[in-house]
Amino acid sequence: MKIQDIIKISGDSYLENYGYSDGIIKLQLELDELDRKILIKIKSSTMFFNVPEDKEPAYRTCYMELTQLLEVLNLKNNIYVPSDDFGSFMKEKRNNLNLVYGSNSKENEFIFSLCSDIKIVSVVINKIEDISFEFLD
Repeated sequence: MKIQDIIKISGDSYLENYGYSDGIIKLQLELDELDRKILIKIKSSTMFFNVPEDKEPAYRTCYMELTQLLEVLNLKNNIYVPSDDFGSFMKEKRNNLNLVYGSNSKENEFIFSLCSDIKIVSVVINKIEDISFEFLD
């Protein structure tokens, strides 16, 4: 099973725990679809956390999303730049795509997010191989 397979079935997952140390983000989730716990490790130095403090399932229920940045952002000289259109720029901001503005497209290819009604975690990654996972049960 690959991370892309996990992402496809990640609806109604529950974020139990998260943390960052030594350049690795750790996300522990309960996958409702598989009725299993998973630990996802992501190598990155650029991230955004907006996780509700309340651990009730209603606040931490989420799904995973992996976005290829070249498909959604503008480039200038291989550098990600914000949209000139204000509405598009605000959409990029809501999706935390502003995390890569000014960075080289060869160094940051994807953004991995945990989403509810908002993005509760977003992590910029260089390549898909920077994501690893293991089942905890």
